[in-house]
Amino acid sequence: MKIEVSGMSFTQSIDAPLTSQDIVTMYGELSTRNGIGSGSINVAARRLLSPKGWIELDVGAGSGPTLALRGLRVLPYRLIFSGTSVVEFRPGAIKGTLTGTLTMQLDTQTLGQLRYNPGRGSSMSTTIIRDTHRTHTSFSINLGILRSFVSFNYIYRMEEKEMNLLGTIKAGTFGVVVEYGAEKQVSQHSRLSATVSAGMLTGVTLKIKLFRSFQTYAFPIHLSDEVLPATVFYATVVPLLTWIVVKKVVIDPIVKKQEEREKEKEKEANKTRMMEKQKEAESATRLMKATVSRIRATEESKKGLIITKALYGRFVYPQQDQYNAEQQHIRRDEVIDVTIPLQCLVKDSKLILYEASKSELPGFYDPCVGDEKQLLIHYLFRNQTHECIVKDNAPVRIPLPSHRVNTT
Repeated sequence: MKIEVSGMSFTQSIDAPLTSQDIVTMYGELSTRNGIGSGSINVAARRLLSPKGWIELDVGAGSGPTLALRGLRVLPYRLIFSGTSVVEFRPGAIKGTLTGTLTMQLDTQTLGQLRYNPGRGSSMSTTIIRDTHRTHTSFSINLGILRSFVSFNYIYRMEEKEMNLLGTIKAGTFGVVVEYGAEKQVSQHSRLSATVSAGMLTGVTLKIKLFRSFQTYAFPIHLSDEVLPATVFYATVVPLLTWIVVKKVVIDPIVKKQEEREKEKEKEANKTRMMEKQKEAESATRLMKATVSRIRATEESKKGLIITKALYGRFVYPQQDQYNAEQQHIRRDEVIDVTIPLQCLVKDSKLILYEASKSELPGFYDPCVGDEKQLLIHYLFRNQTHECIVKDNAPVRIPLPSHRVNTT
């Protein structure tokens, strides 16, 4: 197995809206392959002609000057036509290409495309694209003079983990190429992807890409000229293990510190408002005392529901690992006593709270803005001790037999 970084590339683009109808985009690319570097810089001006179409002029410089004209037009019967004409001025030659694409909306989640590219390397392709909440699937057939192939692409979105699983298979005159990998959201503006490409003519290549806002960094690492099981295994496992180590050692601590800083900023920004809410809650609690005394006396006379202790806020539980144990003295409980406000809400030996934040209840306020909160309730019912703890937005209904505490 021979590992070789065969090339690297970097792209960046900047959009500058001039008016509501005009946008100027500057974008460029730098790349190196096998020790030979190349690059280009382009300026594109797009004008919105109407809600149904636009036209764009693109001027670039790199290996030679380039001039491109692009346009899009929405047609009747759910059809969209787009075309591109490019002229490249090379030393001793002028090269022109023309591409036309016709897209049709088949249903709310499916598109059909027909693309034609005339010229010396003319080709025609047909593509069916289906996009749902969880998946993106496309199937394409390309017929051309230089090469013909069939391809199938599949993307599975794991939104809860901010990750996409990718898979592609191509078969044609160049053989069979299989690609698979994953793309992960590592921060608010950054995405990282790693894919393994295995083909009979191309061998095994590990492609790593970093997307940062409008920037793209690509690192193709050529592992072998042949498709070997050992090479495919290492290309799959090594990046996965590396990501796990980097995430645990580098990314997670950085993200955690950033979240803590943002929470501290949020607390400082809401400090005045929280003080006002605290004063309002304390005033409401004082006004409730007379009512609570009557409710409590009534409940005691019939051995009903009596709130002995209620706390609301963030509870810090003991941790086993050494790191969290060292942080234990820093992160303390941030709770408030809400025994009186809860007892005031008891009616006919029942307490019912609906699905909403408890901080909005009379006599409550948010003691830890930005943190997850819980409500801890100790109560007596039929002279028996009960206890429960619920999340902030969860509904509450007591008494319940499952809350009973075994005091023997």
